[in-house]
Amino acid sequence: MKKGIILSIFLLSGCGNNKEVLVTKCVSSQNNLQAGYTLKSEYTIYSQKGTVNKVESVETITSTSESILDYFENFLTTNYEQANKTYGGYTNKIVKNDDGLVSKTTIDYKSMDMEKYVEDNSVMKNYVNNKNELTLEGIKAAYKSLGATCE
Repeated sequence: MKKGIILSIFLLSGCGNNKEVLVTKCVSSQNNLQAGYTLKSEYTIYSQKGTVNKVESVETITSTSESILDYFENFLTTNYEQANKTYGGYTNKIVKNDDGLVSKTTIDYKSMDMEKYVEDNSVMKNYVNNKNELTLEGIKAAYKSLGATCE
C-alpha cells in the first residue's frame, strides 16, 4: 500500500520535474477617436521559473472605416509574417467582422531564434537574461512601457 501511495505522489508531481506554468495577463486599450479607431490588446503570458515560454495576444480593432481596418489587417499580417520568417515562433490569424477585426497571435519564445531577435532589437537586452531568454519581469516591463496594465 505504501509503495502505491509513493508511486502516485511521484507520478502526480511529475517525477520531481517542476512543470508549473504561471499565467499572467496584461491589457491595454487606446481610443484614437481622431484617427477613427479603438484598439484593445489582451496578452496572456505563459512562464516557468521566471522565463517566458509563449505569449498569446488578442488585438481587437474597432472602426467604421473600411480603409482603417484594411490598413491594420495589412500591417499586422505583414509584420507577423516577416517576424516569423526572420525569427520563427509566430502564428497569427486575423478575422474581420462587421465592426472591426480580431488578430490572434501566438509567439512561442522557445522556438524563436532569440539570439538573432535580441541582436536585431537591442532594446530587448533589457528584457532577457544572460541566456537570451525573455523574463517574466522583462515582458511585463515592456508591456507596461506601452501603457498596458499587468496582474
